[in-house]
Amino acid sequence: MERKTRTSIKMVITDLDGTLLNNDHLLTAINLKHLHYLQEQGVLIVAATGRSLFKVNAVIAEDVPLDYVIFSSGAGVYDWQSKRLLKWEEFEKGTAPVLCANLIELKQNFVVFKPIPNNNKFWFHQGAGLCSEFARYLERNIQDCQLLPLEALPEHAGQMMCIIENDVRLFASIQAALYKVRNDIKVIRATSPVNADYIWLEVFPETVSKGHAAKWLCHELGIAKTETMGIGNDYNDIDLLEFTGISYTVKNAPEELRNQYPAILFTNHEDGFSEIVGAFFKGR
Repeated sequence: MERKTRTSIKMVITDLDGTLLNNDHLLTAINLKHLHYLQEQGVLIVAATGRSLFKVNAVIAEDVPLDYVIFSSGAGVYDWQSKRLLKWEEFEKGTAPVLCANLIELKQNFVVFKPIPNNNKFWFHQGAGLCSEFARYLERNIQDCQLLPLEALPEHAGQMMCIIENDVRLFASIQAALYKVRNDIKVIRATSPVNADYIWLEVFPETVSKGHAAKWLCHELGIAKTETMGIGNDYNDIDLLEFTGISYTVKNAPEELRNQYPAILFTNHEDGFSEIVGAFFKGR
């Protein structure tokens, strides 16, 4: 890692699950220590996650030294210090019913999230038969879900998600089918943070991504992309890692990501985030 460039970094943007958080979705003492270290150095700290803001608050304490949170894979940006919602996006009216109809026809298990700031709540449709991962997802979020009303599909939605087996060809076929009915969306792949045997196929408005939200935030704050560092571990971090001036992955990232971006030799469960920060900023 190039120590000579460390003083030029003004913002560190890190994924949460699988990167900053360990396998138990906890922020360890050593990672918290390195967040405080970055804060003391005057570096802005941004968490960029697929979690909704509601679910971020479930794993990150209010006094954790974050500056901003990019949540729902870039659909929203939140000022962690002032507790203000800065930016949010949702599907254009009429998009959600078309996508729902297509996924019903494809016989998929999927959920439809309500617009921000209520996007922890969702409708669900079970079309692919029994899926243990889908069933567990509904069980974990039983207080926030309701059956999708087939007679009156929702006109407004923030995002959608299918839970499918970890089959790249299946992902590609569903992605192609969705793009065929709407060309103003983005379909991304994320490994399930609960069970790596499943893919969470996520559907957003076409301008939504962690990288796009990071670009917007940098523009608002007057920070150049060359002054940013990104740290991630999964496919839904690619847009972010392509944007940031310096990008790293932790050891638990898929091999193709580790081959594309420098990888630290420690996983998220071994405080890989702290190893990256320590090596880059402290030169250890």
